[in-house]
Amino acid sequence: MKLYINKRILSQSTLDSGEITPMMAIMHRFAEPGTYDVTVFQGDNQTATFPLIVDESAPQMLNRIDLGTANCSCAVNPKMPTVFHAPRATRGYSVLVEKFKGTDRSKVFDNRNLQDGDIFLASLLRPGDYHASSQQGTKCKISVSPLKTRRMQFTVTSQQGVSRPNIEPVQIECTAAGFKPEHVNIQTAQPLIFMIKAPSRIKIEYQSTEQQKT
Repeated sequence: MKLYINKRILSQSTLDSGEITPMMAIMHRFAEPGTYDVTVFQGDNQTATFPLIVDESAPQMLNRIDLGTANCSCAVNPKMPTVFHAPRATRGYSVLVEKFKGTDRSKVFDNRNLQDGDIFLASLLRPGDYHASSQQGTKCKISVSPLKTRRMQFTVTSQQGVSRPNIEPVQIECTAAGFKPEHVNIQTAQPLIFMIKAPSRIKIEYQSTEQQKT
């Protein structure tokens, strides 16, 4: 089997909750049973449309929808969250979910404007300093250090190896007043969980040495 490597993620230094790319995902729970209409975009171009069925009899499991390949009906349980991701994307995706009531169409979810209860998941591979910002103008500093490893001795072969420590996700609240906390320290690829408490579109941008001096 040929190993797929998305080289873009190795140099990616900006993440935007409104443009879903590798190393990030958006989580939303559809609480009301029914049939929803999902439309997927890359920029202004519509790439897919399909029905999303929210059914209490569907398996109670985390629902993952790959926006790069999804093009057919899927069923999710209203008690479980749905994750929108794009692990092979070369351009950012956005997703709009609407529901029909008679002839009326209502917007239920749009990752370009996250709402209270949504979750933005992100991982950063490049060490350095970043800033997360929202449209309210508030910022959160994110300092990323190289992943710490330690030498360990294999009990069977008695040879030295490298052990990757278990790293817990770091949670950040995004409120109308700002981010809580306002500064976090993480290691490379350590998950960031942004808990959305107010309408938000979050951008995470790498700060170059020149930017840090200004």
